[in-house]
Amino acid sequence: MWAKDVLLNSQAMLVLAIISGFLFPDIGSFIGSYMVVVIAMLMTVSMRKVSIRGLTSYQWRDVLGLLAVNYAVLSSVYFLVAWLLFDGVYQSSIILLGLMPPAVGIISLTYLLDGALETSFVAEVFGYALSLFLIPLGMHLSLGDTVSLWSIGKVLVYMIIMPFIVSRGVRWAESNAAVLTEERFKIVFNISYASAFFGSIALNRDRILANPETALWMAAMLLSVRVMMSVMTHSWLKSRLRHPLDVDFVLFSSLKNGGAALGFAVMLFGAEATLPLAVNAAAAATHIVLLESYFLPRTR
Repeated sequence: MWAKDVLLNSQAMLVLAIISGFLFPDIGSFIGSYMVVVIAMLMTVSMRKVSIRGLTSYQWRDVLGLLAVNYAVLSSVYFLVAWLLFDGVYQSSIILLGLMPPAVGIISLTYLLDGALETSFVAEVFGYALSLFLIPLGMHLSLGDTVSLWSIGKVLVYMIIMPFIVSRGVRWAESNAAVLTEERFKIVFNISYASAFFGSIALNRDRILANPETALWMAAMLLSVRVMMSVMTHSWLKSRLRHPLDVDFVLFSSLKNGGAALGFAVMLFGAEATLPLAVNAAAAATHIVLLESYFLPRTR
């Protein structure tokens, strides 16, 4: 029974994934090579709760607010941190992170933390559509480079649109098969969730361990940005927003697509520029554990 208890505990699974990523890099790297499949499965399980009917009831003001918090506020914070605390290719990598759309995993975290799933889904779709214009413009203005719109479009199709389509079939099967219980979906979600972080950390393990002091400093800095934005957003909005929308705003105010930033950094600047983004994966995992510790006790 203890194994089942661990599989149902997302925090325990995430901690095990972080540790395993450093201890078993070969296994983690193998899983990491199938990261698109792992994340697509995670997204499918999460989005089965999205109702087509619910998509017509969201408030445009809420969606625009989420996009503004992510693209205007969080991006500005990353730009400021990059120019004040980093230099050279590391500075360029942090600027890239600031230019990225909201993290794909926000939808899964909205599900996990019992947020407003339909609102988060719509904001995520529009966030990636908006990135087709904002990322090239931002790179031209800040870095003088451009990026392939096709690579952004693939993220939108593979990580959001296709899992949403598949989730319609899963939603139908769930309503017609008693064996597909919420508990079993929770186990599948947690395994996929942990596997994504296991693979991400394993793939970046060598870069992190090659510069441990620099990596530790960067991790502390990037984690501080995430936690600061989460705490400030929640403190400012807690008397203005109803639950569960407060969860969405905390997530959009602190999470960018670090995986996309890592890929762009390799293409534009080479592997030597990716240390801050490799460290960002570990910071993201720690940040999510902290978010779960705060939100889960009062929502589940």
